[in-house]
Amino acid sequence: MTEGSLYLNELNEYEWWSNWADHLKKGNVYKLMSKLFKEPLFNRIGFFSGMNETGQLHDFISEGISFFVPIAEGYEAVERHLLRAGYVMTDRLDVYNFKNSHGEKEDGVKILEKDDIEKWASVYIRSFGEEANLNPHIIDSLEKALGRGKTFLIAKAEGPVLAGVAAVYENEYSAGIYCVGVLPEYRHRKIGASLVNFAAGLTGKPVFLQAFSSAALDKFYSKIGFKLVYSKEVLAKPDIAGPEHCLSGFYVDRNAMPGMYKLNQVFTGLDKRMAASQILETEEMKNIRVIIEDGFGYMYVLDGKIHVNRKYLKTADIRYLYLDILHELVHVSQHKRGMDLYDRRYSYFKRPTEIEAYRTTISEAHKIGMKTAEIIEYLKVEWVNEDEFAEFLIDMKINVTGNLA
Repeated sequence: MTEGSLYLNELNEYEWWSNWADHLKKGNVYKLMSKLFKEPLFNRIGFFSGMNETGQLHDFISEGISFFVPIAEGYEAVERHLLRAGYVMTDRLDVYNFKNSHGEKEDGVKILEKDDIEKWASVYIRSFGEEANLNPHIIDSLEKALGRGKTFLIAKAEGPVLAGVAAVYENEYSAGIYCVGVLPEYRHRKIGASLVNFAAGLTGKPVFLQAFSSAALDKFYSKIGFKLVYSKEVLAKPDIAGPEHCLSGFYVDRNAMPGMYKLNQVFTGLDKRMAASQILETEEMKNIRVIIEDGFGYMYVLDGKIHVNRKYLKTADIRYLYLDILHELVHVSQHKRGMDLYDRRYSYFKRPTEIEAYRTTISEAHKIGMKTAEIIEYLKVEWVNEDEFAEFLIDMKINVTGNLA
């Protein structure tokens, strides 16, 4: 990676996202803040170049905002300073550069007119699972972008339906590809690849694209002509980072695409957690497969494989994901021991396999610091009535007043 590539991407990124959020440039540091869009992408500190002096970070640290720190020479002092200030690493982003000199023509992909902004925004919202009430704010952001710079809104149609969208923002030095999204019912048809290829061909300038780290996405972007140029650590204070800090060493690939994976490709670091490592002692258990799928629900085991709902994987509390995968590992172990996971002689909470799995997860929930009220909230499931749930809490020796019985 060259410092030039980093500067070109960060400048382009800052200019693009400044249409979506309040923004500030201060030397080689920039800030994005939004009250409407809550994700760290819209609320963070970024860097145009490396810095050895960290004094100017103090004001930002006092605000408690997230930092996106490049993993590159010249940023070591920043990372050390933030870690000493109590920040923790919560995620990572990868930045790619298009290797080919131009993109490719793609059937069905077109540049939308300004009058089609609402259609683009509608597909974006459904593709990324955003709240519908953000629609007017997304449209406003797009109108700002179209008015300020060379912006292209592109879409791919499948018959009469706009099935996928993306945006390209070009400034004097480079171009960035943003907001690549495909409707759930149209995925696995190479629509995303078509959009990206078309987007890369709209400019003769260096083209960059950024995504949260994922083995599946890295393989996808490499296959269509992109090269990883650098990565960025997402650092946040524990109070805004959420519960991740209580599960040090456990990571989830929230961007895993539908398909079959090895367990450690989606859930990394289970071997570092005592409760999970005890279940994963045998090679047979270590070779468990995980299936990511679109649809409804949370997680379940079928034929020894763990099925995970893609939206749940992407949005759930990290503690819920950890406890759920632990719960399902117990079920896989039971399956391999010949136990019936869906024995209809018992109601859900009375089933022996569920009792064993829940005892394991409840014990672990306490060990990772969850309060009793938080555990009770985690245990609630919509397919069990209130009386059954209350009886289950008693069976598990959980006192609803907030203390262990």
